[in-house]
Amino acid sequence: MELNRMSPRARANASDFSYMVIDQSGELGGAELALLPLLEHWGDRCQTVLFDNGPFAERVAALGVNMSVLVEARLNSVRKRGGRLQRTVQGVAAMRAIRRQIDSLTELARRTDIVYANTQKALVLGAIAAKRAGKPVIWHAHDIMSRAHFSALQLMIVRQIVRSRVDHVIANSNASARAIQTLTGIAPDRIDVLPNGIAAAPFESVTSARCSALRKSIGIGDDVFVAGIFGRLAKWKGVHVALDAIALQPLMHLVVVGGALFGEHAYAAQLQKRVAELGLDSRVHFVGFSNDVPAWMKAVDVVLHASVSPEPFGRVVVEGMLARRPVIATAAGGVTDIISHRENGVLVAPGDPFALADALAAVASSPVWARSLGDRASEDASQRYRLDVYVQSVSQIVLRVATHAVRSVASYEPLHAEPAAEAAA
Repeated sequence: MELNRMSPRARANASDFSYMVIDQSGELGGAELALLPLLEHWGDRCQTVLFDNGPFAERVAALGVNMSVLVEARLNSVRKRGGRLQRTVQGVAAMRAIRRQIDSLTELARRTDIVYANTQKALVLGAIAAKRAGKPVIWHAHDIMSRAHFSALQLMIVRQIVRSRVDHVIANSNASARAIQTLTGIAPDRIDVLPNGIAAAPFESVTSARCSALRKSIGIGDDVFVAGIFGRLAKWKGVHVALDAIALQPLMHLVVVGGALFGEHAYAAQLQKRVAELGLDSRVHFVGFSNDVPAWMKAVDVVLHASVSPEPFGRVVVEGMLARRPVIATAAGGVTDIISHRENGVLVAPGDPFALADALAAVASSPVWARSLGDRASEDASQRYRLDVYVQSVSQIVLRVATHAVRSVASYEPLHAEPAAEAAA
């Protein structure tokens, strides 16, 4: 699509701008799952750029959209071991690789109308490239930018980039938006809060026979009370808290669906060790990554969310609600946008296995209440987190920013009147 051959004023009236979409990961995390339906909707209007291969890259390729994979340049490839000369050589090599990556992104950005960064690392390199190419930038933030997850240096870089090189921010929750505004001080009109959309159909199509088969595959009958915890095995996700809570409820089982990503295999090993220490080998079932999460959620009696740090959004929480299961979740971050305590779910304090165990006991001892909780949750989630509304809303924001930027070029007016501070490349 040769949109750049059109005049600025002609493109200001066009509805089919071209996008460069950047994501650093080849893995399937929450940010990547939120991006897939957007890529499917935008189709050949977008050029997708990833910094690594993996399951996410495979899913993107399956959509048939334009995709490039640039090998990620990592500053942390500079090892601590070795002499000063060796570290210096490694550091110079890493910086050269980053420069080459920015050069490649700049060339791709020149062929499109807007740069859409879906992750924090993609933001840094993508915004620098977009600035060089003279293109507007949207950052879709899927993280709470705080010291709980990022270093002081990372936060400083993001602050400078957002202040000087980002035209608009989409935040996946009020918690994410507040953290960004606190960090950067950007005006409220430069940020939209838009929760992720999740398709309800995969949950509605699950049969009771499929649920029974999944239980049977791990040696559990339909009469056993089973809790499920879903997602990657990262320490801040609090799977260890769920283990401690299950240890306090001797008649319950726990299914752990997910695996380690991003170098978190040591934590996965710690969980296995903790299961042995607590004597839970017969009651805790690690099933690993699954492409059938909706069926596993429908196969359990309650869905747990046990994050010990504030969750930026809480995709697993919404999925549990769509599965028509009661959800017990920690009261922090984006989860508080989703759940109203004892109305469409149950909230507990983060990191408290005793509170989690008590909530499990309450759900297990009141099956009628638990069923009504799941019904209300399903109705609520299917209305508030509709996938079609999400896709259309993001697309409208992208179109608005792109149109404004093109009109600003045509009239020689800046999108923002405030002076732009240059961030370190």
